[in-house]
Amino acid sequence: MFQDVAAYDLGGPGVNLTGGDRPEQLKGIRLSGDFFRLFGARVIAGRTFSAEEDRPGGPPSVVLSSGLWRRRFGSDPNLVGKSIDLGGEPHTVVGILDPTFTSDPPADIYLPLKADPNSTDQAHYLRAAARLKPGVTLQQAKAAMNLAAEQFKQNFVISWVHKKALRRSR
Repeated sequence: MFQDVAAYDLGGPGVNLTGGDRPEQLKGIRLSGDFFRLFGARVIAGRTFSAEEDRPGGPPSVVLSSGLWRRRFGSDPNLVGKSIDLGGEPHTVVGILDPTFTSDPPADIYLPLKADPNSTDQAHYLRAAARLKPGVTLQQAKAAMNLAAEQFKQNFVISWVHKKALRRSR
C-alpha cells in the first residue's frame, strides 16, 4: 500500500546542548527512520538513522540541521562520529543535513523515535506521513487505513477493558 511511512512528533522536544562554554536550548524532532527518505532530505556528511538506532534501547544518536552545524560547530567537517552532549547525555552525530532541507516545524536536531512495536500507546502526539506505492489510489489507501484503525481500536479496547477488570478483581 505504501512505499515510505514515517512517524514524528509535531511539537518536538526542547533539548539542551550542554558541554562546552555555553549551553543552548535546541528545538528537536523525534522521528522514525524513514522520515528523511520520505521527505527527500539529503545529508552533506554522514548518514541518517540506522534501523538499530531507531529501536527501543538503541544507541543515542543525532542528526544535525545544517544551520546548527554551521552556527554552533563552525562547519567542522570531522563532527560526524563525534559525541555531543544533549541534556547531559552523550549522543553520536551520525549525519548533517543538506541546507536545502527544512522540516515543519523547523528543528536544530533530529532524534530517533525508538517506537516500541509492542506498545498499546495510541501515540496521539505523533504525526504520520506516507507515500503511496505506484498504482495504489488514495481511496484504496484510505479504506485500508480505516480498516487497520478499526482493528487496532478493537484490540486496544479489549486489552484496556481486560486490564481494568484485572485491577478491579484484586
